[in-house]
Amino acid sequence: MPNNERPLVSILIPAHNAENSIARALESALAQADVSNEVIVIDDGSTDGTWNALQQFANHVALHQRAQRGAQCTRNELLSLARGQWVQYLDADDELLPGKLARQLEVARAHPGAGVVLGRVLLRDERTSPPRESLMPLPIGDYWHAMCLFELPQTGGPIFRKDAIERAGGWRESLESCHEPWLYFDLMVAGFEFATCDDPPGSVYRIWSQNTVSRRDVESTQKLRAELLDKIEAHLKSEQRLEEGYRRAMATLRLEIARSLWPKEGEFAEELATRVAHSVRNFVPEGTPFPWTYRAAYSLFGFRTAERFAQLKRTVFGPRT
Repeated sequence: MPNNERPLVSILIPAHNAENSIARALESALAQADVSNEVIVIDDGSTDGTWNALQQFANHVALHQRAQRGAQCTRNELLSLARGQWVQYLDADDELLPGKLARQLEVARAHPGAGVVLGRVLLRDERTSPPRESLMPLPIGDYWHAMCLFELPQTGGPIFRKDAIERAGGWRESLESCHEPWLYFDLMVAGFEFATCDDPPGSVYRIWSQNTVSRRDVESTQKLRAELLDKIEAHLKSEQRLEEGYRRAMATLRLEIARSLWPKEGEFAEELATRVAHSVRNFVPEGTPFPWTYRAAYSLFGFRTAERFAQLKRTVFGPRT
């Protein structure tokens, strides 16, 4: 494909106190071959050496610096600076893998109505030595089902049409966490089509610290997830699309959230569990968060007794069961 026929992709990187990782992120962005792209970085009020680390890329990257406003404001500001038809968001501690954008643009060419093209993400947990790697879920086909399970890719996975994000209202700046799921929801409600690039992973999501909002304040993050599930359910019901598979998926996630909140937010957790029981008759949870012993206790005695039994097992045997 001649270069002048390629759509421009804007790679947008918000950076805050990222002096140790920003070079790797930028090198991975600049290494994207066979695509026309621009790379834009906003240093969001860093207090470390991030701005100095960026200077080695000044001839290849559009650099901006300002007082801290937060990740969501920065993502929206980056969008306003972007000239590309498509945008790729990249967190400053993550990276793109070779050929990602070229492969996803080919999928976009084959699906001209798509506003989002999803891609595989490699999760690299660097809190262990050696790091543990695994592939994050990648939905193909029923994107509402994936939305009900929060299994749509992390920030680096998709590319978005710029006008799709703009028409969906942009990133919600009031949110402290759960940023991507809410954006996906807004895009889906706005009616934008999704497509999937079912190829090898195109980006790496690095976990290297517990010092993130979602990990520092688990209770608030889980309540935001529960709130979004309510929005999803209300939307599907209004569209007369709240089918059995969606209700089961939401029941599974609600019960997982309830389990997470039980130790500190028992009343809220029990409310979620009650909604699960009312939404799906004779529901039995499945998946890793629900070992067979828990499933048996839940089926026989309900949520509260199952949690008390699990707590007793943790006390006696250690890790969560």
